[in-house]
Amino acid sequence: MDAVGQAVESWYTTAGEAWSADLEKGGTPLAEQAWLFIEKAALTLDGLPAVLKRIGAPEEALQVLELIGSLLLALPDQMASGLESSVARVDWMFSRLLNAPGQPGLIEQTIEFLDEPGASGETNEAQADYSAEIEVLRGLHRDLVTVQQVWDELIEATFPVVPMPPLAGEKKGSAGRTSPGALPGKPASGAPAPLPEGLKIAPSASSRGTESASRLRAAGKPYRRLAMLMALLLLALAFMGVFLAQARGGSTVNPDSAALSANGHTPVVATPTPTTKAQPTPTTPAPTPTPKPPTPTPKPPTPTPKPPPLPDGSICPDNAAFCVSTLQLQVPCEGQGSVTFQLFGVKTSQQNWQAISMPSGSLVTLSPTHGSLKVGQAMTIQVQANTRRQNRSGVIMIFGPFGTSPITLDVLVCAD
Repeated sequence: MDAVGQAVESWYTTAGEAWSADLEKGGTPLAEQAWLFIEKAALTLDGLPAVLKRIGAPEEALQVLELIGSLLLALPDQMASGLESSVARVDWMFSRLLNAPGQPGLIEQTIEFLDEPGASGETNEAQADYSAEIEVLRGLHRDLVTVQQVWDELIEATFPVVPMPPLAGEKKGSAGRTSPGALPGKPASGAPAPLPEGLKIAPSASSRGTESASRLRAAGKPYRRLAMLMALLLLALAFMGVFLAQARGGSTVNPDSAALSANGHTPVVATPTPTTKAQPTPTTPAPTPTPKPPTPTPKPPTPTPKPPPLPDGSICPDNAAFCVSTLQLQVPCEGQGSVTFQLFGVKTSQQNWQAISMPSGSLVTLSPTHGSLKVGQAMTIQVQANTRRQNRSGVIMIFGPFGTSPITLDVLVCAD
């Protein structure tokens, strides 16, 4: 059900949506046919929740069944809307309801829950009683497949696919397709492609190695000559150092020199070390205490405003975003008047709502069909019949934001 709510939340009609007269003209009778198929299986679908609980089916089975009901109620209205954006919505609904390659649809999943042996602990005779429900579900699946095929033909006729024109130089009859080997500007398969302008072929690894070695040998010749010159220079400096050392060693020492003592040792003269006065250590000022901020005075709690009371007799379904004045409407025949009901907001923030009628909007007309409400606000919705046929029945569904449950109103037109 959350998936349906998420999808329907983005289906609010806006002025920018494209509308197609051909799509509405072809989709309206198809939507009426789909509604007849749904009505044929409606009683069985209404009784399936009790059956699934009786056989001990998991909670997932009840959620699947609820999702089927929501999709079936929204499907005819979307088919007859004439909006181009509804095409994707209808296709999505068919993809969820019907089987696809490798993935069973929601109807088939419900059949599997009913047909699973031993799921409820009942005898085979008791399980055989559900063959009638299974047959109704299979019939509904076949009918919807028929509707889907006609719907696909309608979409192909309303929005034809325009083939791409053939490229220059191609033969007619190729349907505008281009083979991967014959793209424009590229040679055909097997023909060598010329190199782009400005590119050169890189040399091979062996040729690059030979060229590098030749360059190294040529570059090494001046370095060898420089090394020989440096060696000769160092050798000359070494000879000069030896000669100077010998010349210094031959000098005479004066015996009368006062610099020498009797035993030939040089006296050690003590050098007075200057005394450094201790510098006074600067006194670090005591830190100034940081004043504490004043203690804030607690404010009294703000009283929560109470929402205005709802009118007496209003109905608020579980998990719904709104309340209504009634869940049943009796609408006079076309041209004999109209009836109204009220929608009340119960949330503190603005909540969008969307109202649709089944089947396909051909039974009654709603005004307005969408808007937004918050707590304390109300909207009066007018309902007018579009038929003079006696005892026609349908429903009005009001959808709220994602995650909330829709509200369903039963409608009886031209009652005896």
